[in-house]
Amino acid sequence: MLAILLAKFCLNDLPHAAGITGNPVDRPPTIKQLRYITGLRQRLKMTITYERQVVTFGEAGRMIRELETEEKFRKKQKSGNPNTAAGTCYPDAWRWLMKEESGTLVHGTVISLGKRIGHAWIETDAGFIWEPLTGDFFRYNAWQAAAEPIEEHRYTVEEAAIMVARMGHHGPWTAEERTEHIGG
Repeated sequence: MLAILLAKFCLNDLPHAAGITGNPVDRPPTIKQLRYITGLRQRLKMTITYERQVVTFGEAGRMIRELETEEKFRKKQKSGNPNTAAGTCYPDAWRWLMKEESGTLVHGTVISLGKRIGHAWIETDAGFIWEPLTGDFFRYNAWQAAAEPIEEHRYTVEEAAIMVARMGHHGPWTAEERTEHIGG
């Protein structure tokens, strides 16, 4: 083994000989990073497991920054109940749409605890409804019966990306904002 290392050193290939290849950001994530991601995900009560999707050190860093940003956002948006975060349906639905790159983002209102509230959800290309607060999929008829949704506006993947980029938030967006940025 020492002879191989010396030969590679002479050929100026020492990083490959030592097992260090390419950009240091491309190395696997550390156990500390993965544990931190798990802790953030648990504090945010997210059911999606991101740890398996994080393959490199750089991806882990980006995931940590995104989860920390989400945690700060949720702290700012706390409702009267200290155990629930209000207003996360809009960013959660948008993130799902961007990740899947298919479906339709819908902004509207639903009945929740006897009150009509603003809400965002995803209508998949297969015709199911993805509910961001629970992370569950519903058949269209079951969704209608449970939430009594009133649709206000629909966005394609591209339109939703443009609106977030130009407005700096995940919605809801006014008719004037829609007209200005996506033409309607």
